[in-house]
This record gives sequence, structure tokens and C-alpha cells, in this order.
Amino acid sequence: KVEVKNLIWPLRSVEGKEMNFTELEGEVIFLNFWATWCPPCIAEMPAIQSLYDEYGDRVVFLLVTRENPETVKKFLESRGFSMPVYIQEYQEPGIFRSNSIPATYIVSREGRLVLEKKGAAKWNSRNIRELMDGLLGK
Repeated sequence: KVEVKNLIWPLRSVEGKEMNFTELEGEVIFLNFWATWCPPCIAEMPAIQSLYDEYGDRVVFLLVTRENPETVKKFLESRGFSMPVYIQEYQEPGIFRSNSIPATYIVSREGRLVLEKKGAAKWNSRNIRELMDGLLGK
């Protein structure tokens, strides 16, 4: 299993709040790279929102884009999405590098990469919920 510990990667929320990936050690993380202009990204967003609605208080959701914060805010508001979105200002760590979006990664509390998916997926599925429950120790 691939370790993703001690990764220094500054991110800024669409609201302007700064955080660093290193602050998330010990958390289950759902990391998704996306863009407002990407049809497969948009297609999987409702399922990610549903997953966030159910797990957002126990799992750290990071939806990461390189777009302008105002563009992103308008997009989220127009579609009623409330997931936490971060603006990427710095190169992502190599472990999360992908030539395509959407790209999604799930990281365990122990800092292990447990799932890596390139392309759109049905994130609100029974399999993903079972994976999340397992990672949360349910």
C-alpha cells in the first residue's frame, strides 16, 4: 500500500481559508480533482454531494480545482452543491498526479492510499459506502 504521510501541499478554500494537507493526518480523506468545464466531473458531482451529505462530518472531503474562486462559487451555488472546494495554487504531490480529470483518491486514517480512480464514478454506491464504513471503523 502506498503511504501519503507528511505531504506538504497548501490549499485555499473557495472562501479564502488556507490549509495544508499535512493537517489532515489521522483523517479519512476523499480527494477529487475536477473542473466546472469538465462534463464527466459534473456528471459525478451529485453522487459526491450525496456521499458528502452522509459522511462529511467524519470524512474530510477535498474537491480540488485550478479555477478562479468566483467561477467555482457561482457553479456550486447554481447547482446547490455544498461540498468543500479548494483552489489549487501549487503542484499536487506526485502520488496524486493525473493527466486527466476527474481523478479521485481515498486515503485511510493511517495515511494509506486505498483507492485511486481516474474518470467519473458512481461515488454514492454500496461498495464505496462499505469502504468508507470500513475506514471509519464501523
